Amino acid sequence: MTAPRMMLFFCITGSILLALLPHILWRIGWTGCKIAGCRLPYKYFGISALVIAIVFILTMAYGYYIGRWKIKSTEIEYSHNDIPQVFDGFKIVHISDLHLSTFDDSRERFRGFIAKINKHNPDLVCFTEDLVTLGKEEAEDGSRITFLGVDNANFSNQGFHTIHKGDQNKTMDGTQGFRILLSHDPSHWSAEVIPNTDIPLTLSGHTHSAQIRIFGWTPAKWSFKETAGRYDRDGQTLYINIGLGCTAPIRLGVNQEVTVITLKN
Repeated sequence: MTAPRMMLFFCITGSILLALLPHILWRIGWTGCKIAGCRLPYKYFGISALVIAIVFILTMAYGYYIGRWKIKSTEIEYSHNDIPQVFDGFKIVHISDLHLSTFDDSRERFRGFIAKINKHNPDLVCFTEDLVTLGKEEAEDGSRITFLGVDNANFSNQGFHTIHKGDQNKTMDGTQGFRILLSHDPSHWSAEVIPNTDIPLTLSGHTHSAQIRIFGWTPAKWSFKETAGRYDRDGQTLYINIGLGCTAPIRLGVNQEVTVITLKN
């Protein structure tokens, strides 16, 4: 389903369902009043239904036409004693969750995001969306950074259930040097990475921060222990990028994100 059609579907079904609530309340009240021998006017419930539907549609329109195109660049420094000196200042751009159907109706914006990434002059671009790769960056004196990619590793005790095809042991086999893990689902970090590895830095996506944030709160907290940004625990670090694309074609208070990580020794 294209983004415009999905938007139309959400607007129609959402406004109908929300507008039904005042009607249901009125019907319950009307039944009670009929038993009690009184009368409950419909007027204010009807107006409430109309107002709720209009507010919902306007909110969705903002999320579709404005919210989903707002983008921020998050720049952080990541320091670790094991980063080889020759990689001091090495710049990684981390992106996630493109969901390319997001750009069906605006392909020029996608090209704009690519230009924005290139302006950071990264040494490497990492994409955490079901990407499986194992690469090595070599430098003089045997210094090395190893990038590990593991297929989706989902742990259903948090988040919503998706496929689980990741094989962490196979991914790590034979790797050396300072390691950075690309793992789409952040639930993998607390479930397997921390207990079973010494990988210093893990880059994830997946949560989208629910594409909704109200005064700093996101419903993603209902599903995930870690929802967005940086987390440090037991000498290991996780960074969750909240993505460029959308599942539903709206964003409310959650900007698209390009993360720029500069390594420091």
